[in-house]
Amino acid sequence: MYLLIKLYKNITVKKKKIYTGKETGRVVEGPWEYRTDAYQPNWPRTNSPKVANFEAPDREIIDRVLVSQELVNNGNVVENVYYERIMPIGGDVVAKYVIEGTTTELKPATDVAKGLKVGKNYTSTAPVAGEELTATDGKVYVYKGHKATSAAETGKITADKQEVVYEYEPKLGGNVEVKYVVAGTEENLKDPVTLVVNGQVGSDYTATKDATITKEDGRVYKLVEANNGLKEGSAGETGKVTTEKQTVTYEYELQKGNVTVNYTDTEGNAIEGKTSVVVENQSPTGKDYDTNTPDLKPTTITTPSGKVYKLVSDQTVGKETGKVTVDSIEVTYKYELQKGDVTVNYTDIEGNAIEGKTSVVVENQSPTGKDYNTNTTDLKPTTITTPSGKVYKLVPDQTVGKETGKVTVDPIEVTYKYELQKGDVTVNYTDTEGNAIEGKTSVKAEKSKSNR
Repeated sequence: MYLLIKLYKNITVKKKKIYTGKETGRVVEGPWEYRTDAYQPNWPRTNSPKVANFEAPDREIIDRVLVSQELVNNGNVVENVYYERIMPIGGDVVAKYVIEGTTTELKPATDVAKGLKVGKNYTSTAPVAGEELTATDGKVYVYKGHKATSAAETGKITADKQEVVYEYEPKLGGNVEVKYVVAGTEENLKDPVTLVVNGQVGSDYTATKDATITKEDGRVYKLVEANNGLKEGSAGETGKVTTEKQTVTYEYELQKGNVTVNYTDTEGNAIEGKTSVVVENQSPTGKDYDTNTPDLKPTTITTPSGKVYKLVSDQTVGKETGKVTVDSIEVTYKYELQKGDVTVNYTDIEGNAIEGKTSVVVENQSPTGKDYNTNTTDLKPTTITTPSGKVYKLVPDQTVGKETGKVTVDPIEVTYKYELQKGDVTVNYTDTEGNAIEGKTSVKAEKSKSNR
């Protein structure tokens, strides 16, 4: 691009002296005046108007001479001489608005100067102090100042493009804090976490949470299911930093659990009539429990059917003492079925053994609770005859012990008592036909004596 500069000189023919020109071969001798008004091929009068900033041009920069002749009213012939300088158009001057320390533009560049010739002055207008711009990612920046290494805010047009750069720094906002509290309260379950410190306004944040929080005393808290655990009025779990402080608050509920005591035999089978005991029913986690008590851990168990079980301490399963947890706790005590004997004895009414009649073990290490019955013909004979011929007769009302019942741990004894029977021995005298002999009466050899 080129700019036309008009220079003129009113010269009468008789005074004209012509020089070789750069393009036209003609240059009229000066002094020359620098016109700033529009190009006019024919001047209306001899004395063309003058302006204060007319300057004499340097002959070296004159590219072309244009000459036109005029007849003026006094009859003189005058040459109007126009000199042209074909000046190049300079590079544009633009203002850019970038993130400090980068070339990332926050908004489109603006034109400061466009289409001006080299050497012309330009002035860029700086942004207003405190001006804020938001990047495409939502981050906010605030005007910091002119970048010293860029083109000056005021200067001259050059052949090259010039950039006046204004820099913006991140706008710092409030912190983002994350809290973990007991539901419905402000009680912190652990120290709050400062997620963002002096973050840039508009920058993203993401809070994190625990599914459960376990305290040192064993209490377990679980994140509330509603609203993803966020307390009403809490800042969002994800969001952007603002100028104000934000608090993300998660709520947790105290969890509960059960402790149950079970009772089985050594094979793991349930014990008749002995049901499990729920020691802690939906009690708060962290609460102490203890099953090692006489009520919960009896040494023996007697069932309704008479079976007796004895605790086998070293087979206990589970922790007898501890703290309630979310997972149900079970303590199982194991018991061994006890055994016992049932014996039948036979004595005379004085308690002496009866010749040849030994005791009978009816139940030998039989399970406790088993039924027994000694009131049978074999075990309770009405009479006993000894090898020596003594005869004993049962005395039922002197029986000692229970004839029927269940086997117990303690040996059971049933004693039947017998009375030694007595009789007479008489000597009679008859003839061979069995007739009594006169004068010879019978004689009692043994009278009411025991059998021998």
